[in-house]
Amino acid sequence: YSLQKESAWANGSRFVEKGNWATYFGYDRQCVEVSLVNGGFESPVLGPSWALFSSIPGWDVAWVYPDNKKDPNVAWFELQKIYSAAEGNQYLELDSGNGNAANDANIRVSQSFVTMPGFDYDVAFSWSPRKESSDNQMQYLLNGDIVFDSGVVPSSVSVDWADEVFTFNADGTLATIAFQEVGTEDQLGMYLDAVSVSCAE
Repeated sequence: YSLQKESAWANGSRFVEKGNWATYFGYDRQCVEVSLVNGGFESPVLGPSWALFSSIPGWDVAWVYPDNKKDPNVAWFELQKIYSAAEGNQYLELDSGNGNAANDANIRVSQSFVTMPGFDYDVAFSWSPRKESSDNQMQYLLNGDIVFDSGVVPSSVSVDWADEVFTFNADGTLATIAFQEVGTEDQLGMYLDAVSVSCAE
């Protein structure tokens, strides 16, 4: 938290001969923790090992390359539990599809949250390339600006989660984080899990 000094000016009735007087007082401004919704992608709960959803709690979804899409031009979330998640049981794939094998689809998922100007926040998340893909590439964006680019990541023999933490200073009362796949659109995309936002130490 930080200590902020405030002043209040008034015409003092008792000290009117001295003109205006100032009263100074201080108070603590403490960062309020962010409650990111569904950062572990545990909702909706999967029955099968994977499923497509037009909506999930907390997140918005859009095509990364909307002009490449055929009808139906609707972006979908793809949740999976095929492999071990970074946390919980489920995770998100960033190259989903729309139920049509001929219409592969890189997606961008985003969520906005309230911030307190002047405070630092940590954005944490875990990511892993998919086993069957040799050209996964994921980006993390803050307020539309690319903060992290994984580069092209070849597949490995198993899902291998990498943990990231990035700190930003809030300059407004609302921030938006987003994650997108920018590799080849082939329904074999990067995995994302364990997204959280917290006040920086």
